[in-house]
Amino acid sequence: MEAEDSKSKSAKDFLRDPRVRSLSDRLLEMDEIHSKVGAVRRMVRERVKRDAESRIIVFANYRDTVEALEKALDGLEGIKAIQFIGQSSRSGSGGLTPKQQISRLEEFRSGGANVLVATSVGEEGLDIPSADLVVFYEPVSSEIRTIQRRGRTGRRRGGEVVVLIAEGTRDEGAKDSARRKEEFMHKAARRVSRELSGNPHRDLSNLSRFSVSTGDVSGSAADFVLEARERHRGELSEKDETPSEVGRKVREELPPESFRPRGQTGLDQF
Repeated sequence: MEAEDSKSKSAKDFLRDPRVRSLSDRLLEMDEIHSKVGAVRRMVRERVKRDAESRIIVFANYRDTVEALEKALDGLEGIKAIQFIGQSSRSGSGGLTPKQQISRLEEFRSGGANVLVATSVGEEGLDIPSADLVVFYEPVSSEIRTIQRRGRTGRRRGGEVVVLIAEGTRDEGAKDSARRKEEFMHKAARRVSRELSGNPHRDLSNLSRFSVSTGDVSGSAADFVLEARERHRGELSEKDETPSEVGRKVREELPPESFRPRGQTGLDQF
């Protein structure tokens, strides 16, 4: 009941409610854990059993979940799990200092720990070592975060990404949301690519302030581009050969009635 120490009167009143206290006591006495925890233990154990040099990252949305997963993995043969969370302190739980974060990443990189249990802080902006297996304890609805998490695996060799989805829960909605957003993003990227490839950039005047160094030789960026184009002319296409969705559409036949003015009922009415 850390919130009772906070300054929020509404939080204190809520936690003093006998029903809330009763629920809290019952939850603390429960030994049951979500089946996802067992799935994570099984996947991690099997991966390390196949390859003792494996590196595994488990992503979870909440610090409480990260702590529970670290405890669940603790004691498994050949497995050393460490938490990786943000710097801010929340609900009485202190975060990691920048120095501690760097230390834990180095421990994971060197093999002192082979499982990194992380919150969203491990998605971007930090030099997280590559992993052979990335586990999403929950799916995330953001396509960008999904791609960033997937990008933590397979950088140096083949990797695997597993997303745990509880049937009949909000997990299914989050997964579908991320999938739809990612599909839309890829379509937008392909559309921009077609537009750019159909309009090759011929004016190189905006490169006049840039130079390209190759070994000990330095030259203008525009000359470099022209030489590269000439060198690869056989591989480049000046015309976008990508089939257009518009070009494949069959013209819809309109009924004759649609061509006459409103109110016209016969040929004698003009």
